[in-house]
Amino acid sequence: FYMPPILHLFLVVTTFSHSRSGHLAQKLAMDLHAQGNMMSAIQHMQSAVKQMPDDTHARFQLACMWEDIGYIDEAESSYQHLASSLDGERFKTYLANVLLDGRGQ
Repeated sequence: FYMPPILHLFLVVTTFSHSRSGHLAQKLAMDLHAQGNMMSAIQHMQSAVKQMPDDTHARFQLACMWEDIGYIDEAESSYQHLASSLDGERFKTYLANVLLDGRGQ
């Protein structure tokens, strides 16, 4: 029986440990994003961030996804979290851009 790769990846994500499933959820989210399935991509990226709260790359990808679909409050919140992290200096520009571009200021 044939199982589409995206379904296989989803099944694997739901059965692994948190750290490993966090990375798989992140991969699934990026695949869904590439297919244009934004809301499912965001749900899986939120899962990845929840499972890997210190992973700035996953949180950055989530912020970008929120921004892509025009959810400025959510993007701002994610960028603010990143800007307050240990290596947050590099994320302050993204936060400024979402505030200026997204809010029309």
